[in-house]
Amino acid sequence: MARTLPVQRASGLSHPEGVDPPDRLRLSVTDACNFACSFCHNEGSFQTQISSRNQLHPEDMAFYIRASVTAGVRAIKLTGGEPLIYQRDGMDIVALSELACETAGAEVSVSLTTNGQLLKRFAERLPDTGLSHVTVSVHTLNLETFRADISNSGSPRQQMAGIRAAAAAGMHVKANVVVMPDTVSEVNGLCAELFRAGAREVRLYPVLWSPFAEKAASELSLAGDDLLSLAFRASGLPMTKDRRDYVSAFLAADSPHLPRSVRLSGRVGPIVMDRIRKRNAGGSDDEGDYAVRISAQGALHARLFSPPVDLSVAASSGDLRLAVRAINFARSEISGLD
Repeated sequence: MARTLPVQRASGLSHPEGVDPPDRLRLSVTDACNFACSFCHNEGSFQTQISSRNQLHPEDMAFYIRASVTAGVRAIKLTGGEPLIYQRDGMDIVALSELACETAGAEVSVSLTTNGQLLKRFAERLPDTGLSHVTVSVHTLNLETFRADISNSGSPRQQMAGIRAAAAAGMHVKANVVVMPDTVSEVNGLCAELFRAGAREVRLYPVLWSPFAEKAASELSLAGDDLLSLAFRASGLPMTKDRRDYVSAFLAADSPHLPRSVRLSGRVGPIVMDRIRKRNAGGSDDEGDYAVRISAQGALHARLFSPPVDLSVAASSGDLRLAVRAINFARSEISGLD
């Protein structure tokens, strides 16, 4: 894969193994959230207030998973909104995760992404569900910044407590960090705290394009070189010329023959960065072509903000063949982007 780059991979750099984009599904179990991050794209669905949330019916979730696995999906991420607020028909996120894993089968990995605010509450029960890992999004430890950009309620302290509890319970924990202009100075400390809390790796992102953001992503995002320098410092891996040249070339590449991510393995901990390609109609950066998406209302998207296909009709009628055909078409659209 990496041999297609004009430079050789240097020591301390690797590529995490993963499933190809058409074989990944992001399944929103609710489109509501207890946070209101300024850069949120809500998996391509319009944001709703927590009082008017859409919660995916457990039977519909199982149907979408069966259809997706039949279509060839091999990795499923339960997302939101915020999955940990899920409550429907007597099921919470633990029971829903168990159902998801049982329906998907042993050959398909199922994971969960969360903001971690309620993670401590569920930490002891989640390891028995069959989830491969949990990914927690933590973007700042500064309460003032948290209040301005993330949420008027909750706190980074509760997020970190959730990570520590999940790790102590035996969960494989990963962390996502979106780097904003007013959080640059704390990225090193934040990543170090995440590793100390039990995160196995931290993935750094720039602010991506979202129609919900009050400012353009270009006003909020760091230059690629600045983010790269941050990643090296946060990992504790010295940024030698050969390492910098390789990672720069990799992140700038737009090839279907390259993996999605590069991992910097230093003395502090592994930092992961993704290749973010320009794919939406406006030419802005986004990660929308990395997975098929199904919303909490049963809307199928080949990528973020693409025209939806309503799968709820197939779910209500139990028409598995119709759903498989629609999901395979979405998978082919992602493949066609390359």
